[in-house]
Amino acid sequence: MKTIVLILTTAFFFSYASAQKIEQASNPQGYDKEFIKNYFDETYQGILDATKGLTDEQLNFKASPEKWSILECLEHIVITEPMLFGFEKEALSKPATPERRSELKLKDSDIKSVVIDRSHKAKAPAEMSPSGKYKDVQSALNDLQEHRKLILSYLEDYSMDDLRNHILEGPLGAIDAYQFMLFIPGHAARHTLQMQEVKLDPNFPG
Repeated sequence: MKTIVLILTTAFFFSYASAQKIEQASNPQGYDKEFIKNYFDETYQGILDATKGLTDEQLNFKASPEKWSILECLEHIVITEPMLFGFEKEALSKPATPERRSELKLKDSDIKSVVIDRSHKAKAPAEMSPSGKYKDVQSALNDLQEHRKLILSYLEDYSMDDLRNHILEGPLGAIDAYQFMLFIPGHAARHTLQMQEVKLDPNFPG
């Protein structure tokens, strides 16, 4: 699982590094556990808005054979979040390493920006690719809600100090567990934008 998650995050972070100047990390006011909860809520509402009222034809429309449909984008979100969460749990199960905080290079806002930047594409590993598991939106949403309840419940067991002082080794170096938690709803936001791109295709069913 760790290898799978690193493949996915590496694609995002290296594409970001090629286009952005990396500055010394900081912890801006407002980035707390409540922010994470709100970010999960915000991205869930974004998915609801993107899929609301769509017909089966629209949900399954693909601009080309190699591109994903809206329903496939949703499936990818649902199957990927538990994998990302597993990586987070693994990191928090290890001893804290606050002495490594000086190694952090990415700001919290950088994490949000890089994940939703659709100008840089990333190919999902096979384990995170849609396979037609869901035939309707509601079934996927039900699973997503259940997964997210577990994630947010787990989050309550850790303080901000815990999240900040558990340092993970990411593709661009060190990030903390709080920053990686931002990656989970950010990933959903990224693929919600992909759903909107599908709708903008000139051949999208009316």
